[in-house]
Amino acid sequence: IGTLAYYEMGYTEIGWKDFVNNYLSRGIVEKLEVVNKKWVRVRLTPGNNANGSSVLWFNIGSVDSFERNLENAQMEMNIEPPNYIPVIYKTEIEAASLSGLLPTLLIIGFVIYMMRRSAEMMGGRGRKGGGLFGGVMESTAKLINSNDIGVRFKDVAGCEEAKVEIME
Repeated sequence: IGTLAYYEMGYTEIGWKDFVNNYLSRGIVEKLEVVNKKWVRVRLTPGNNANGSSVLWFNIGSVDSFERNLENAQMEMNIEPPNYIPVIYKTEIEAASLSGLLPTLLIIGFVIYMMRRSAEMMGGRGRKGGGLFGGVMESTAKLINSNDIGVRFKDVAGCEEAKVEIME
């Protein structure tokens, strides 16, 4: 975005009459670039510049009227059609349009960050967080081997009557 803004700020704006009288008539225009059908970038021949900039620009109403006016101006200056200034049509992303997308991109990035962070807290990536319900549903039961237990029924029940009752 910064690069686009730099390039747009490095241009010098001129009007149509200024372009025709000061640049086209002097023969110092190398080529014209119609950008996004809205404005024209004027590239001057090497060694020529205007106010320290070798790139000028002006707004156009429509491409058709621009082409018609350019052809008429070149005919009035007795420029032969093979020597007409080349016109190139381009579509470029403008910094102004990108700056409009910036808040949306920031919000989307924040939402993705929060989703990933909450997934980690819920147990994604190594199950460190505790699952879907924060660890509430996880069991703490252990599998026990009966041979490892040293305490028997006869060690616990001290009374013969209790043993008989339980055995019944």
